Amino acid sequence: MRKYLFLLFIFFTAVNIYSDTASRRCYYTEALDNLKNGKLNKVLVDEISRENMQKLLITKDQHFAIHYDITGFNAVDNRDDNNNGVPDYIDSVAYYSELAYQKEVVELGFPFSEIDSMFSETPMYDIFIKELKNTPYYGAMQPESSSFPGNSNFRTSFMVLDNDYLEVAKFRTTGINGLKITIFHEFHHAIQYYMTDNQLRVLAEMTSTFMEYRFFPEILDYVQWVKNWFNYPEDLSLTNEKSADAGYGMSIFFQFTFKKYGDGIQLELWKEIAKDMKSADALNNVLLSKSSNLKDDFCEFVNWMYFTGDFSSQDNYFQHATELPELTFSDDLIFDSNKIDFSAELLPFTFSPIRLLVQSNNQTTNDTLVLMLTNTDFENAQKGQSIKKKAKYSLFKSDAANTTKLNNLQLYYLDESDEVFCNSALEFAGEKGIRFTDAYPNPYKLTIDESLHIPVAEATNVYDLVNLEIYSADMEVIYTGQKEVSVHKGNLVVNLSGNELSNLGIGVYLFKVYDDSGSKIGKFMVKK
Repeated sequence: MRKYLFLLFIFFTAVNIYSDTASRRCYYTEALDNLKNGKLNKVLVDEISRENMQKLLITKDQHFAIHYDITGFNAVDNRDDNNNGVPDYIDSVAYYSELAYQKEVVELGFPFSEIDSMFSETPMYDIFIKELKNTPYYGAMQPESSSFPGNSNFRTSFMVLDNDYLEVAKFRTTGINGLKITIFHEFHHAIQYYMTDNQLRVLAEMTSTFMEYRFFPEILDYVQWVKNWFNYPEDLSLTNEKSADAGYGMSIFFQFTFKKYGDGIQLELWKEIAKDMKSADALNNVLLSKSSNLKDDFCEFVNWMYFTGDFSSQDNYFQHATELPELTFSDDLIFDSNKIDFSAELLPFTFSPIRLLVQSNNQTTNDTLVLMLTNTDFENAQKGQSIKKKAKYSLFKSDAANTTKLNNLQLYYLDESDEVFCNSALEFAGEKGIRFTDAYPNPYKLTIDESLHIPVAEATNVYDLVNLEIYSADMEVIYTGQKEVSVHKGNLVVNLSGNELSNLGIGVYLFKVYDDSGSKIGKFMVKK
């Protein structure tokens, strides 16, 4: 389950596709139904609730009232290095709460009033600091009422934050970093609820998770959630509102829109949501204002999803792309025939990534083709219908009837998919390796470098299997094994991982790479 609570009612159940990060799901729609129907809220009464606490701090700009304890179960660390009579941790809560107000309300322009229901006898927005170790959450934004006396459009809520964020087993991001991203996330839920009680759970979590990235991009907490979309691109739909959990991972779509359009998308989106727009219409209307639309931007975004991890292209796509997971391909095949066919049945705004290795000659690596079968069925997305449409795509190694040549590779395609598909092909021509004179990096640093690349003999070709031996300066054999020749940064090499080199000490080593065609001898240095 996601780390945050944005609800009045929770139902605990197993969630198959989130089994590696979560085991529970919350239902925001039912939460609002309970509120509107006047049902009693019995959710986590002890942890996520208003209660009288020992201390109160009004923040400097008087937007927030922070309630906390200095003794007992919920107590914060009483350290007070600046001697102002307030625990340093509470000073941090106050600072980042006001910073969230400055960034999200003043600078981004979201509407918000800090005046609350006054249940805690303060006119400011209430934040309660509690021990949340018995919950699965980093923090919570608790909606309370659908209206305020004299103003039927005024909704009230309060926030609950953990009292230290120090449990490594629970929090991926600990300490003050855990505190500040939680404040920015939960405060935006408060803004959303202030603007509307429209039940768009996925967009709610997408937006709040994006706020973490928007103001603290160096904190990569969101990576643990976005990997779900990389792992299950055929199952998670951008316009499906059935699971709030999906919104945490789909927040990366807003990283795409932010890089392309800058700020403003989220504010305009929530103005659309406040008009009771459905997800597809709200997203599309905002992108229409940018002279684009949801279909075109989703098709472009899907291609961005490939350029992560080892396939990242500096910062040409997502920021911190190297830290993001890589796509799980629906199929990963070798194209060794004259024709290959693909088909997929996909929900609106999902995609199926397929990777093909096209066998090349023995002088270069294989060509690579990444096919993105992408359903942009806007009509059914508008209706909220989970109707699958079929993609049918064929690749040929020679020209055939009705086929079209790819841009770079000597391949031809025939796309007979339903018209709602915007299929694309990412083409990567095989790389021809050159002979490099020495091993690199040299010196190899045990605590820094991930692998060592050793050059091969002149007559060796890509994919050949060669013998590798490594000797100490005293000619003692340190390593023997067989390695496949590959291309690394244009060089024909064999690669040794850090694990394989972990037993090496500081010093100079000799290597010999050989097969029936010849040998290559050289040396490298190891440092810590």
